[in-house]
Amino acid sequence: MSTEPLRFIQAENLVTRQIVDETVIVPIGSSAGDLNAIFTLNPVGTKIWEMLGAAADNDLIVQSICEEYAVTPEEAEKDLVEFQDILRTAGLIRSSQQSRG
Repeated sequence: MSTEPLRFIQAENLVTRQIVDETVIVPIGSSAGDLNAIFTLNPVGTKIWEMLGAAADNDLIVQSICEEYAVTPEEAEKDLVEFQDILRTAGLIRSSQQSRG
């Protein structure tokens, strides 16, 4: 039995825009008018968001963060998992193994 690396992907019902050095994510649909549903990402969050858009697995994201920023793999993985939990709870990402239904 092979274990596929943990991978999340962006939800389909979003508009993403780069404004100066931040990324703004706005859901399309019923919550689009809710200002609490608009998310702003800093440069690290933006890098993770872009890698999620490219369907990168967690191992690759952690490696990339460690190469670009002065953090240990343990710190990067812990922060990545916390960030993904926030994004998943907000409905901005889903596990790549979940059905699209």
